[in-house]
Amino acid sequence: MGPALSKIDREHPPQLAYGTAGFRCDATQLVIAMERVGMLAALRSRDRDGLKIGVMVTASHNPHRDNGVKIVDPTGAMLAQAWESKAEKVACCPESQLLETLASVAEGEAASASVVIGRDTRAHSRALSQRVRAGAEALGARVEDVGVVTTPQLHHCVRAANGFSPVVKGPLYGYADALVDAFEALLKTSPHKTGRPDSTVVVDCAGGVGAFGIHQLRRRLEERGLASVLSLRAANIVREAPLNHQCGAEHVQKQRLPPKNLSRRDLGAPNLRGCSVDGDADRLVYWFHGLSNFEIVDGDKIASLLAVFIARELAAAQPLIGTPSLGVVQTAYANGAAAAFLRERRVEVAFAKTGVKYVHHAAEAFDVGVYFEANGHGTVLVKEALRARLAQLDSEPGTGGRARLAVSRLHAVARLANQSVGDALADLLLVEAVLCLQQKSIAAWGALYDELPSRQLKQRVASRALLEPNATETRLVAPAALQAKIDALAASHKSGRAFVRPSGTEDVVRVYAEAATRR
Repeated sequence: MGPALSKIDREHPPQLAYGTAGFRCDATQLVIAMERVGMLAALRSRDRDGLKIGVMVTASHNPHRDNGVKIVDPTGAMLAQAWESKAEKVACCPESQLLETLASVAEGEAASASVVIGRDTRAHSRALSQRVRAGAEALGARVEDVGVVTTPQLHHCVRAANGFSPVVKGPLYGYADALVDAFEALLKTSPHKTGRPDSTVVVDCAGGVGAFGIHQLRRRLEERGLASVLSLRAANIVREAPLNHQCGAEHVQKQRLPPKNLSRRDLGAPNLRGCSVDGDADRLVYWFHGLSNFEIVDGDKIASLLAVFIARELAAAQPLIGTPSLGVVQTAYANGAAAAFLRERRVEVAFAKTGVKYVHHAAEAFDVGVYFEANGHGTVLVKEALRARLAQLDSEPGTGGRARLAVSRLHAVARLANQSVGDALADLLLVEAVLCLQQKSIAAWGALYDELPSRQLKQRVASRALLEPNATETRLVAPAALQAKIDALAASHKSGRAFVRPSGTEDVVRVYAEAATRR
């Protein structure tokens, strides 16, 4: 970062946009933004009565040359949308106007501020996180640096440190121990022996921080004698593969190709279960080498597996908990076969605008909300009142019975699923527990339904502002004539569906189409 520092023009900082991913771009453009994000985090902490605010330095699935930064609110949630514009204002103003700008966005009056900083494995992340620290300390905040962590681990640390989730003893506020505790609790509800002949899962770590998390989980699983149920084998670890290059969830899901170093020949065993996380371990997709093809089990099928399992347990627990609402939230990009599969099983499907923050918000409308984007980012949200009721019932002495068994299972799911953000490591354990309980192979899971053939492309236009989508981006409000033509084309094909939506960042429109056949 040395050469970049000498070229900084503080009166004309890079003009960055704060989105779902926070600020993200070439790492050399982020020095000023990092300092000012640290300042903004301090102000946000004061606005939240001095509670800890998180700052994560990562560019997730982007190439190694990029980096980014995102702010985490006290509950472990993403930064409140009302503060995104404040982040942009502070990061992009001239240095001569910085004090005035900071004063204009400050709202809280708490005497103290506290910031928790984490970072990924990129070579420039340490230096950039130090810039965040300098900015936070410049405004008097206490700083806790938790070092190299996954993005979900940082969210967990913030949530636990502020008392919004139980703290389990252990590093990172007991992150790995809490996950394995819940995993073991879910396995204990199995009516059959939980040892498995296919216990090994190969985890493609994208050359990133997920490898450290997998190591932590593997060690705890072995200590508790659970390796016969789940044995994690990390591949493409740090320095074994370039970060996100020909490996990781983004590569597998978008390119439909095996990760580097994990071809059929490399593995030497058919039907071996594999999965891939991305550079900061908040996405998860599964895969396996079938008899003739490389098969991918993406976020849509993760959501389907979990939602059907949860629906069955909610029905069984009804005598004790009533009828909590369950819904799966998808974006327009979800394969239509997934929605049809769920509706056939009477699981409600709702749609939200593309972007994790919109899908997460929509999932919060249900007592149990399941959301996974096709890229593998997602989780299961359980409302606080239901979590408390499940915990109470699960702790009470009593005889067995199907309803009580279902309560124990639902309580374990609520403990295991990250309640703040998509978490590849938590999702991995949740999927593996459900597969074990159902004695289902990955091939059987992958065959839950046949995906409709689909195609995506983008087209450059003079102005994307001419296209106005509806709230869920599944249809165009304007121009109406264009939507009518899309409807006519979709209706001319069996199971046809198509939509057009403007890009949020450039003058292109994104086109998606699917149908029963490719012709």
